[in-house]
Amino acid sequence: MAKALITAAEHGSLSEEMKKEYQTVADEKSPHKGKYLLTVTEADGFELLDARTLKQTVSASRTDTETVRRELGQTKAQLEASQVRVAELEKIDPQSEAAKMAEQRVQSVTAQMKAAHEKELSSATGTITKLDAGLRKALIDSAVVSAITEHKGRLRLLKPALMAECDIKTRKLDDGQEEYYAVVLDDARNPRIADAAGNIMTISQRVAEMKTQQDFADAFDSEEARGTGRNQPARPAGKPAPVRQGVEKTSLQKITDGLSKLRNEAA
Repeated sequence: MAKALITAAEHGSLSEEMKKEYQTVADEKSPHKGKYLLTVTEADGFELLDARTLKQTVSASRTDTETVRRELGQTKAQLEASQVRVAELEKIDPQSEAAKMAEQRVQSVTAQMKAAHEKELSSATGTITKLDAGLRKALIDSAVVSAITEHKGRLRLLKPALMAECDIKTRKLDDGQEEYYAVVLDDARNPRIADAAGNIMTISQRVAEMKTQQDFADAFDSEEARGTGRNQPARPAGKPAPVRQGVEKTSLQKITDGLSKLRNEAA
């Protein structure tokens, strides 16, 4: 069976015909420099996947989510402080301040300070709106990537369609705080129901459903390609063995297992 990556020694032991199927890794920054990579042309939905790049994409998505969440909390705290200050300024009674300064002066100072805080309030509100939108996109992105990876789908084909079907909702926790969570929407933009018990459909359930639909069938790895290879038709003499897919637990599957907790939290 042909290996995706081999050493120079392994390459030297191959037949001349098989040697032509490999190319040298010349990238100076690659940890595999000097080794030989199997040249595989994408066909009928099959291709070699770069599990390391996928892992980096998921990790970056999680980092973006946490960064936006932290900034949103800080801005909300600033907004609440500004609201308290504006309320205090509105309670100022110019008559009680007449002994310290003229009534006109009190009114002028009060109006200026109130205007300044209202400006800060408006700015904070705009910032919260932007951060909230960023948080929503980051949470949906993270949940969608995890669900597609779990079901061995192809991100390039499935992610745009799935992102359009999802949104973020909030719910109250026992401690009074709000929690954001990703949901799948129906045509009326309401959360879809998954079963007769009224449970809301998770993004993972939606990806599993897409896997059974003809429009998205080509966006998933073939189940037959992950078989053991038994009872397969005989290969013509001299023809290299095809790359078998999914015989062992791949690096991509290991990454998927590690993302199950993130998927459950986001969905």
